[in-house]
Amino acid sequence: MLFQTVLDMRGLITTVAETAAEVEVAMAKEKFDLILSDIMLKGENGLDILEKIKQDDETKAIPVFVFTNTNKKDFRDRAAALGVDDYIIKSEIIPQDLAEKIKAYLGSK
Repeated sequence: MLFQTVLDMRGLITTVAETAAEVEVAMAKEKFDLILSDIMLKGENGLDILEKIKQDDETKAIPVFVFTNTNKKDFRDRAAALGVDDYIIKSEIIPQDLAEKIKAYLGSK
């Protein structure tokens, strides 16, 4: 919630989805500039959801940042293979810096 609040305060409009079903509904309703996804979601592996996003012609070009506390090599390797644009460890960044990182990335596109 803290990260979402800071992102919103910095002018980055967020949509929260906690399950694969919520992600699918959100993706069908809105066009996103960037996806910020955890690996550990309720009942799902976030990388499985990202794989579906990257395989879909409608969504595969959307930049993806993995935002998680899971720093296992196999997760990092799979994320890289899926073409994620950044892999951020939650405990290593403060909300303000995350907002600036996203704004800088989007500003460079």
